[in-house]
Amino acid sequence: MRIGHRNLASLGPILPLALFRHRLVSSASVVSFFVSAGMFGAIPFVPFFLHEVQGVSSALAGAMVIPYMLFYFVGNVVSRRLMSCFTYRQMVLTSLLIIGVGFGLLMIDTQTTLLSVATYMIVSGLGTGQLMPVLKTAMQSAVSEQHSGSFPSLFGFVRSMGSTIGVSLMGLLMYVQPDHSLGIEIEEVFTLGLFFVIMALLAALFLGKAQLLIRQN
Repeated sequence: MRIGHRNLASLGPILPLALFRHRLVSSASVVSFFVSAGMFGAIPFVPFFLHEVQGVSSALAGAMVIPYMLFYFVGNVVSRRLMSCFTYRQMVLTSLLIIGVGFGLLMIDTQTTLLSVATYMIVSGLGTGQLMPVLKTAMQSAVSEQHSGSFPSLFGFVRSMGSTIGVSLMGLLMYVQPDHSLGIEIEEVFTLGLFFVIMALLAALFLGKAQLLIRQN
């Protein structure tokens, strides 16, 4: 069926800006943005640091991301089990605190062992994996049925923008120093990541106190 210009105009924008009028949607979007900027901007530099500074092989350095990904999925499963027991704010704040601890631990140096790095990646992955389903479900419960198809696009867009900006800023920190002292710059990367987590914590304070209700389709 052909859609004329009038019908296309009546459909409105793909992403309704009216969604941002809801405090929960706006707050969850800000939290998702800063967490994505911090986590997905900083984590890729861990294998780079291990390979370039500690002299670990490329394969082994890349394998250090596996614990993060595995416990990201574990966090997803745990989070979905706890959604009906706690409020938006409790779940998000707890997850952000775990991520903050992970970022603090990941300020590694040349003396940090691979086992320690893997453990720190597990902590970070667990916090991130627990957080994302909560934000997505909270946004889903806040929007009306009319916009139920729009919020996944909003959620994905915010995460993509956050990770893109985070990688750009942290990459700049890694290469801006003329002496390329990566041992110092990796600390600056995760310091910036901690700043992003703090900003997400502040935004999380505006989330509601209601329990998460998973909408049944």
